Amino acid sequence: MAANTIEWGETRAPIHIGEKLLTPGYATDIELTIPATIEGPKRTEKSWGRIWLTDQRIIFIAVKRPGGEDLNAPHRVAGAPGLHSLIIPYDTIKDTSFHLPIFSANHQLIQFIPDLAHPAPNLPNPGSNSALVCKLLLAEGLGHNMYKRIEKERETWLKRLRDGETLPAYTPREAPPPPLATD
Repeated sequence: MAANTIEWGETRAPIHIGEKLLTPGYATDIELTIPATIEGPKRTEKSWGRIWLTDQRIIFIAVKRPGGEDLNAPHRVAGAPGLHSLIIPYDTIKDTSFHLPIFSANHQLIQFIPDLAHPAPNLPNPGSNSALVCKLLLAEGLGHNMYKRIEKERETWLKRLRDGETLPAYTPREAPPPPLATD
């Protein structure tokens, strides 16, 4: 499944015109947990690929792992599409957290709601009380750096949104003259 279409920029990074690329494409394992919805049962999609961070969104594109194994083959629900790309705009993120487990790899969890306003939404709507969960396992020990960068960019994005969102100014009208007294 692809959250939307991706165009390659001049630097071979999948960005839109006017979008600022903040990180190179880091190798990462991704696990997308989709709750049970009207569109289908609960499922988990796994993939391996590259992740980029821009000033507007997080971008993941799957690539074939050296060796060619399909990580998702035993988990795929019959008829469900594979995870080929994922776009997470900052305005759809509900929560992020970084985990340091003792017996497994450090990872980041991102809870988000799919962008249903996008012209090509391919992720199911999880409903009002649930969200999709994306688990990122970045290669080369870059997990915490990416977590801090995502938090910083999300905060900057929210600040830009707040600054651009101004309330209408109150302009008092002239009060009408008091009625003339008639005796």
